[in-house]
This record gives sequence, C-alpha cells and structure tokens, in this order.
Amino acid sequence: MMNHTHEIKYKFQIFKAKSNFKIELLHFIGIEEISKEYEFIIWISINAQWEEIENLLGCYASICADSNSETHFFNGIIDEVECYRQSLNSEGTLQNHLKIKLKSILSLMQRSQRFTIFQNLSRQEIIRELANRYALSFKISGVNEDEKKIEYYNQFNISDYQLLQKILSDLNLYFYFKHDFSEHILICENNLSASKGKIIRKFALNYTESGSDIEVDQIYDLSILYKNTLISSTAATYNYQNPKSILKSTYPSPSKAADYQVYPINTQTHEQTDRCAKDMLLAREAESLNYDLLTTITHLSLGDIIQIEKKQNQYEAKDLFIHKIIHIYTSRKENIDEEIEQFFKDHNVKKNIAPILSKEITYFNYIQTIPHDKPYVVNHNITSFQNPSPLPARVVSPQNQATAIDAKGRIPIQFFWESGNYSTTCWVPLAQSLVGRNWGTMSIPRPGMDVIVGFLHGDINHPIIMGCLSNDENKLSPEQINQPWSLSYLSNSLSDPKFSSLLAVSDQNNNEKIYIKAGRNLECKVNNSMLFDVNQDSTLLIKNGKGSILLEGKEASFNIQVGKTSVKISNGEVSIFSKNPVNIISEKDIHLNSQQSIQFKAPFINFGTENMKINATELSVTTQATSLYASKTINIKAGIKVSLDFPGKTHLFPMK
Repeated sequence: MMNHTHEIKYKFQIFKAKSNFKIELLHFIGIEEISKEYEFIIWISINAQWEEIENLLGCYASICADSNSETHFFNGIIDEVECYRQSLNSEGTLQNHLKIKLKSILSLMQRSQRFTIFQNLSRQEIIRELANRYALSFKISGVNEDEKKIEYYNQFNISDYQLLQKILSDLNLYFYFKHDFSEHILICENNLSASKGKIIRKFALNYTESGSDIEVDQIYDLSILYKNTLISSTAATYNYQNPKSILKSTYPSPSKAADYQVYPINTQTHEQTDRCAKDMLLAREAESLNYDLLTTITHLSLGDIIQIEKKQNQYEAKDLFIHKIIHIYTSRKENIDEEIEQFFKDHNVKKNIAPILSKEITYFNYIQTIPHDKPYVVNHNITSFQNPSPLPARVVSPQNQATAIDAKGRIPIQFFWESGNYSTTCWVPLAQSLVGRNWGTMSIPRPGMDVIVGFLHGDINHPIIMGCLSNDENKLSPEQINQPWSLSYLSNSLSDPKFSSLLAVSDQNNNEKIYIKAGRNLECKVNNSMLFDVNQDSTLLIKNGKGSILLEGKEASFNIQVGKTSVKISNGEVSIFSKNPVNIISEKDIHLNSQQSIQFKAPFINFGTENMKINATELSVTTQATSLYASKTINIKAGIKVSLDFPGKTHLFPMK
C-alpha cells in the first residue's frame, strides 16, 4: 500500500457528461492506493452543494500527483463518496470534506466484463461495432443499410480516434472533449437518454426493447473504451418501485435450492469450479435475468461471477455478476431462524425470502446479482460520518490575525489530523454562557488554544465548541493554581501581557474581596445615578497624573458632608456649612481673590497676627465705635494732610 503525503502537489479534476462540470478543489488532503492500478481513496476539500456531491457518483475523475521524484497519473470512475465533515468558511461558503473511492476503468472491466474495448480492431470492425450498437440512432441521409454505413465512414482519411468522434457526433450524441494528461478523454451522453426520474421510450444501450417505457433512476454508461480511454459515459439504473416501469415491481416466491445448480466461476479462465448446487440454499428471480441468492458458498466476494442453472426445463446457464454480498456468521444454532429473520429486517430484505434453515448451519451469505455482460453501476449511498463523541481541536488564525469571529458567532478551528494549511480550516459555532439579541456574554478563544468540539445529535456536520482546555502553550498561571478559592477573569493584552486586565473574586477566609485591575484605562459610564455605600473606610489614591471631578449640566451639584459639616457646590456657588468650628490652616500663604467683594460677617471678628498690612487705594471703616489700641505707638502718616472731623469733643490721652 502506498501513501502519498502533503508534499506532493496534486491536480484533481472531475468531468461529467454533457456539461463542462468541474468541481473547485480547495485542498487535496491525501491519497491512498488500495490495490495497484485499480482502486484509490482520496480525501479532498471542495466548495460544492450537497446536490452536486450526490451527482459525483459515476463521474470520470483524473488525478495527477507531481513531485521532484515521481509523476503519477490515475484515471477512473468515482465509485463511492462519503462526506466526513461539512463546514462554512469565513466568507460563508459551504465547504465539504469528502472521502472518495476511485476505481480504474480497467479494474471495473476486468471484474465485471461489461465493457467493449475497441483495441486491436480494424477500422471496418470499429465502424461495424458502432453501427450495430447504435443502429437505431443513425441518421445519415440516404444511408439505410449497415454495409453502406461502413462504406460511408471508410472514405474519410482521418485517424481512428477522429473517426470515433465523428461517428458519435453523427449519432447525435452530446460530448465534452477534454485534452489533459497527454491523452484524450471524450465523455458522451446520448440524447435519447434522460435525467433521473423521467420516462424514456428508447435507450441506446438496449436495456430494454425499442419502444418500451422505462423510468430512469440513475444515468451511467461504462460501456465503450478506446485504447484504455473512456469514450461513452451513459447508462441507467431503474426505479423498481415505480408502477410505470416495465420491470417487475413484485417478486415471485423463493424457489427451493433443489431447483437450481450454482457454480462459482474462475474469472481468470472463465471455467466452473468444483462447487455446485449442494451449497445453494435459496434463489429468487428479482427481475428478468437477475437473481437474489442465499448460499453457503465460501470465498465469494463483490465482483465475482457465478453461473446458475435451473434444473427444470433445462434453462440455459446464466453468468451472474455479484454486485452486493453480505456474509452472516452465527454460533447460536438453536436461534438460527430468529437470527436470520432479524438479519433480513435490518437489511430491508423481503421477509418471504427468509428460509427455514438447518440447525447445523453457522454461515450463509445473501447475494444480489445481475448478468455479468450487462452495463451496471451499483447505486451507492452517500453517507455522512457519525461521531457521537466530542473531539479536541485547536483554534487557528486567518492571515496571522490575533483572533477571529464572524457575524454568526463562529471561530476557525482545525482538528489535529488536519494539515497546518489554513485552507482546511472550518468555522464552528462557539457556545456562550448567555446569548441574546444585543445582550449576553462574549468570550473568544485565541489562536493556539485547545477547545472541545461536540456534535449535535452525533452528526459530524453540526459541530459546536463547548469549552476550552489548557495546553503547553496556554498553561494556568501560578496564581490560579495556588489560589483555588479565587474566581478570576484574566485577559491577555495583544501588545504586552503586563497590560492585561484582571477581575478577581476571592473567597479566602477573612479576606473576602473583589479585585479589579485595568491594564491601562478604566472607564465607567452610568446613564442615571451612582451610589457608593461604604460601611467603614474609603480612600481614593491618585499616585501620578492629575485628578479631577467634572460636573456638567445646568443643575449639576457636588456635596461633601461629614457629620454636621458640609461643602456644597451648586449653580456656581460654593457653600461651607458647619455647626462646629471651621479651621483653615496653611504653613504658607492663603490668598483670597475676588473680582468683586469679600465680606466678613460675624458678631466678633478677631485677627491675631504679628504684622498686618492693608494696602488699598481707599480704605473706609464705618462703625458705631472704633478703638485703636497699641502697647507702644500709633503712627498716622499722610502725604498731604490728616483730617479728623468729629461733631463733639476730641480727647487724646497719652500713656502713663
């Protein structure tokens, strides 16, 4: 087995008949070779709707893997498709991660022997084969007989491949021509066929007789090869349940094993082996030429060929291709009937096929067959991988962004089996503790953090991030480890961790507190009122910078009250009210500066000072009685004159 890794640059293309259908490949995840030159499994990531993915079955695909040391080409048919994950990228585009199984054309041909290969044939033999195969579709004016048709095409001096192309064009076939990987690929769809679910009357591949109605369930054709190159790509499977179908919608009762002889065939020599009817349990004619079988024949597998003969009436032997097989083992011989009945119930098999088996049987198989020479593609189901268990993943960042989240609350993650290329990222919804319209919580994991991804109803297509885990890059801080009683919310600054902010609630005994640390700035906005009710001490400490309290508004006021003393600032006025002494003490100057007047009003005013100077342009003192007393001298000095005007007597008494 060969595994191709990511260092190989892959080119993967899918072609579909009748259109330039091409899938956009986002990322080629890996490729695994199952059997040399026959089967491959690839993992890819694409942008496509689910309906487009369903239509991949039966399409023709090419892979080119180039590296410095090797070049590998592979062309084949898409046989199985499984969507193991589905997500949306940051632009909202659907991204599907697919597991695709490819089978080479030669592998299908060798196993089922249902292809016609135009190789080592003369030009005349090629034309005759096409004329016989598509006789109903030839529309060449004036040419009716087969031999004349052969002569008509023999006159063209062109290559065999160009001749095939011209014949298909004359047959009124739509075709898509693609030149790639140094070989020509021509994929054609007959205009007489139909899309899924429609009724057709003629079918070029002769699934049924001309003029009969048939409902088409799937369109395929793997019937024509030219030198290992796919030429025609049209075929059909049928809807057996539709009453308009010419196929039988009801099955006849099962026949006994004694009525048949069955021989597995060696596909290399096409000869019967020594196993025969004694290994046959039951047979049922599912439709014309098709059989469902119950056998105990061992070593049968998908793609093998068996030969069945009916003893009565000496039917001609029929070679059948096994397109479905289920192996059943049991050791509970006493409950074999119940076990077989449950098996058929689980696999949607008609109950009337369940036989009454011998109590000694411990192995049997259920086989669905079709004539080996009839073009056929198994109707595979595209399954979605179910994963009921949560998975770890890591948050990643687009274009080196520090963090990312989209309008739908999704963040980009990668599972650990995915490559580091950002193109494999899926955007997954992030669960929050509260989510509402314009309200709730928001906590966004950063790139490098590990998260737990759960899946709704176990569906891998509906992931959701449930929480975060610590890892080697994002460990718990020593404070978080050493303080288990603390409930904290610590941010991580994008510029420098020292500027991170912290909100911590401590439940430590006798030290219960709430601690708030702002990395740089703290802003608090209150639409209406704010109240701080402190039962004991409160301190506002501003270490650096400037502190200010700014009140805006016509009726803004500020009031500081301690006991019976208050300082109030309101409407531009400053008021100090106290029923106790008010002291203004300064070790230096105290300046009272007013643009108008300063008034002192009290029953008694006392200025006690060593020196007192009053400098004024004009000084007026008006009292009922004025006393000037000095222990030494009183000097009255005027530049011009001193006037003393008294209505009564004036007495001047010197000190004794």
